Amino acid sequence: MPESSLVRSIVGLLFAGLLFYAAFAFGPDESKADRLESLRSSGEQRPGTVTALREVERTRRTGGRRSRRSEEYTVTCPEVTFRLRGTKHTFVEYDDCDRLAVGDEVTVLVDPESPYEARLDSAEVDDAADSSRRTTWILAGGGVLFAVGSLIGLALRISRFRARRAGQAVG
Repeated sequence: MPESSLVRSIVGLLFAGLLFYAAFAFGPDESKADRLESLRSSGEQRPGTVTALREVERTRRTGGRRSRRSEEYTVTCPEVTFRLRGTKHTFVEYDDCDRLAVGDEVTVLVDPESPYEARLDSAEVDDAADSSRRTTWILAGGGVLFAVGSLIGLALRISRFRARRAGQAVG
């Protein structure tokens, strides 16, 4: 029976590592929230115009544990055009869909040194960035809980082993 507690602790540590990996290793070096914060602090605001709408397929999971299903749906995301230093730039904003129409005037946050780093200045983009940050910290927090629990289990296992060994050495 003592072997099962060791196996549980090792599996817990592996699962903690998996949660940390999922929280911090996917995607680019900076999170979506960090990039948006950087654009707000050191970027420029530019007027932009929605010049087209792109249909994007997305998947939503519904139901509970027993009746989980996936359903596909379509959103229309704005293609936004803006000018920076006399040059026209275009990007698609995938975090603010189904809200804007062609011809709508919008505010664009752009990195003046890298115009391809542009986002809409909108509450929907803020919400998506906050959601990304929350997910990262929830996964990391789960990893910490599993790591601490597993390490406590290993420490208890080691102390019981030492106590048994000390009892055998005396007898």
